[in-house]
Amino acid sequence: SVDIHTIGAGGGSIAWIDTTGRLRVGPASAKAVPGPACYGRGGVEPTITDAHAVLGTLGTGELAGGLTLDRELAVAAVRRIAEPLGFSVEEGAEAILAIGLAHMVRALRKVSVERGLDPREFSLVPFGGAGPLHTGLLLRHLELKQAILPLRPGLFAADGLLVAGLRSDRSQTILQTAGDAATSELIAWFTSTSAESREQLLADGVPEDRIREEASVDCRYRGQGFELNIPVAGWSPEQLAELPARFHEVHRERYGHSNLSEPVEIVTVRLASTGEIERADEAAVEVAACELPESAIVARREVRLPGFDPAEIPVIDRSLIPAGARFTGPAIIQQMDATTVLLPGQSVEALSTLDLVVTDHSRKA
Repeated sequence: SVDIHTIGAGGGSIAWIDTTGRLRVGPASAKAVPGPACYGRGGVEPTITDAHAVLGTLGTGELAGGLTLDRELAVAAVRRIAEPLGFSVEEGAEAILAIGLAHMVRALRKVSVERGLDPREFSLVPFGGAGPLHTGLLLRHLELKQAILPLRPGLFAADGLLVAGLRSDRSQTILQTAGDAATSELIAWFTSTSAESREQLLADGVPEDRIREEASVDCRYRGQGFELNIPVAGWSPEQLAELPARFHEVHRERYGHSNLSEPVEIVTVRLASTGEIERADEAAVEVAACELPESAIVARREVRLPGFDPAEIPVIDRSLIPAGARFTGPAIIQQMDATTVLLPGQSVEALSTLDLVVTDHSRKA
């Protein structure tokens, strides 16, 4: 299985008022059909996408697939929840985004802070058509180190499928206390399983030098009802002897405490064998530090960024951002498959691969 934490806060998440008169967002979705009201395909319920259309962060130009957004339809949809709450349409749109953002922040805290990890030490990689829309807001609210915007955010998952290799995951329950007897059993299992996995990948056409293995062990203190997965560099006696110490360290990192005198029980052993496939190299261009060329600014639009007064901000065509270019927000970066929103105090640097690194300087201030 893959550890993925999901929430109902996508671009199609519907905003609604519950029986107590409170505004909610999601988990119901307008989906692709009929989609958000601004798609003009029959949808009437207000969504996160409609909120962006009302505030101007999403323009009314043509998007991927020839789709054109209709702001007036978005205004009509958002008014359905704004008026009962005594809000203007723009205030209603901001409220929708605030709640949607709260769901996203909670999800990121769940996979960082709640696992003993400091989000300030990590970079966010937003993808999908709507992920970059919330990059600036998530950086600001979570104080993340930075965000790395892929060259093609909306096609990021499809790109991954094109370069993903073959993978074989094998596991077996052991249920033994860590020690010499368990170590002998683990070595025997890892050795035989590795040979079987390699044989399968070779039969599938993977070259020997492209096979990679990741070993890990699920451990717990005796009597616990849950385990922690502990990666191991290999399965020599010396490497496996470090397993209890590694478990104590991970347990302390995750839960804030550990018990060095408590026996460590090995529950399950795992081996993931991956066969890497040939992939095309990402094109890299020569980097020369420069300012953003004026020609990259294709429009200026009246936008009400959440938390800020309405202002006219530049709209930048991503295909015209050269490697090495540096500029600051507020700004909107548009491309065929995604739209990125930058807040005041945030800066962008284009790498040699034309991926963009976004940093929020307000944190340091």
